[in-house]
Amino acid sequence: MLEELPRVYLAKLLEDNPIIKKVRNTVLNFRRLMKQKEGDKFAAKTNRKLLTPSITLSPKATVSSANSVAEDFTNLVKYTVNAEDGTTQIYTVVVDVKFSSEKVISAFKFSGLNPEVLSTIDQTTGNITFTVPFGTNLKTLVPTITLSNLATVSPLSGVSQDFTCHF
Repeated sequence: MLEELPRVYLAKLLEDNPIIKKVRNTVLNFRRLMKQKEGDKFAAKTNRKLLTPSITLSPKATVSSANSVAEDFTNLVKYTVNAEDGTTQIYTVVVDVKFSSEKVISAFKFSGLNPEVLSTIDQTTGNITFTVPFGTNLKTLVPTITLSNLATVSPLSGVSQDFTCHF
């Protein structure tokens, strides 16, 4: 029967369906709270164990979980919406994490050198070059490394390293 209905009528029928409205409101309010758009993913540093959804229901509907209470979204979270007429709808919320692929060293310098030495960073080859003053102890240099957002580096920035060449 539904296959025979024109698409516009079917869309209007679905749009007017109170359960569909509840789903739309639930999803939209959850996204609005998290400042996300459809298809967006959460930043990798988002603590999915403590997200607090804001669920808006039709006036006489109830939801299986307490509204505006922090939930653990590291796994799927299911909500059951109960309508006044006793019908129910289960909604599954998935929180995807977006990991950054940025891995750029934007600045690299050595603490304690006088005069300060500027580095040359070649992003294509990954080479960083310096010319340090004669007599600089290369075994105890402390690099200060500036990275792209969410990137990490090893060995750590701010920790003494041995920069003698071992060819």
